[in-house]
Amino acid sequence: MALAWIEGMDELVVDAGRYPRLAAFLESVPGGLDAYPSSRSKATLLRSALEGHEDMTLDGLPDRIVELFRAPPPPTVWVPAVEVNAVFHAICDRYYPTEEATIEWARRRTVKMGANPIYRQLLRFTGPHALLKMATRIDRMFQRGTHIDARYGPGWAESRLTHPPHLVSPLNQVANVGMFEAMVELTGATDARCEMSDASPEGATFRTTWKV
Repeated sequence: MALAWIEGMDELVVDAGRYPRLAAFLESVPGGLDAYPSSRSKATLLRSALEGHEDMTLDGLPDRIVELFRAPPPPTVWVPAVEVNAVFHAICDRYYPTEEATIEWARRRTVKMGANPIYRQLLRFTGPHALLKMATRIDRMFQRGTHIDARYGPGWAESRLTHPPHLVSPLNQVANVGMFEAMVELTGATDARCEMSDASPEGATFRTTWKV
C-alpha cells in the first residue's frame, strides 16, 4: 500500500494506491489540506459531489475528508476549497477513472443544480451571453479565491478562470468543460461545445460555442 502526504508524526492521510489523483493533488498544493485558507467553496458544491456516492468506501482517506463524506455541512456554509477539491479527486479516483467520465459527471452535476428552483428561474430568462457575462458574479456565489473573466461574440464566449497555484488541478480544469457546456444548454441553447486551452497551475481558458 503506497502512502502519501503525511500529516503530523505518523498519521496516514491518503492511500496513494487507492487514490492516486487525490495523492497527486495534495502533493502539488503548497501546504496540502491546509493550503489557501482564504479560498472557500459553498458546501452546496460539496453536497453536489457527494450525491450518488454514498456507498463509497472511505478507507485510506484523510480524517478531515472522511468527516466531510459522513457529515457534510449545510449548503450555505463556506468550506475550505482545497478540502472540497480533495473530495472531488477522491470520488474521481473511485468512480470516474477517465477524463471523459469526469467531464460527463460534471455535466450531470450542473444539470442537477440547474434543476434547483432558484437557479432554474435564473436560467429560464437568461441566454448564453447573459449567463456567461454574469459568470464572475455567479462564481462569487459559490467560490472565494477564484476569478472568472469572459469575452463574447455571436454564438461563442471565452472564459478565463484564475486561481492560486495548483488549487484547481488539471482534473478540476477538465471537469469545467462539462460544466460550461451544461450551463449554456440550460439556457435553451443547443449543440454546446467547450474546449480548454492555456492551462497552467494558475488557471485555464475555456472557449464555448453553441447554436440558438
